[in-house]
Amino acid sequence: DLQSWMVFFSSFVTGMMAGSPASVGVSAGKESFSPNLAGTTIGATNLAGFFGGLIFQPVIGYSLDIIGRVKDAYPAYAYRLPLQIFLGASAFALISAFLTRETLRRSDG
Repeated sequence: DLQSWMVFFSSFVTGMMAGSPASVGVSAGKESFSPNLAGTTIGATNLAGFFGGLIFQPVIGYSLDIIGRVKDAYPAYAYRLPLQIFLGASAFALISAFLTRETLRRSDG
């Protein structure tokens, strides 16, 4: 059984780490393209976060509906698949972070 402190801790860590990819992504995107494309790059990077929410909400809802509700609520075991999906997405993000290259251009001088 999943202990309540484990759920709290994992939710807390996930919440604390969820904001950092956006700031790093915006900076990396801005530094990767010419200054005249900075606004477009930042806008596209910002849209990516909303696109993730657009995809994950129905996927997680469907994965909960596979198990089904019991008396107007999902049972605790119904959250196993959604949490595995989030774990897989987090692993993908970690691997992607390690494969990201430095984008800051240093001046010679």
